[in-house]
Amino acid sequence: MVITIILGLIIINTFMYINLFKVAKKADEELKLLFKKHDFQQ
Repeated sequence: MVITIILGLIIINTFMYINLFKVAKKADEELKLLFKKHDFQQ
């Protein structure tokens, strides 16, 4: 019983971390694009 709860929490945490990583990666790419546009304007 306790083991299943712990496993469930671990699985939920891993999914959350994966989603956060994907969001961070996407944001990083968008920031890079913004910096490139800014460099072209100068």
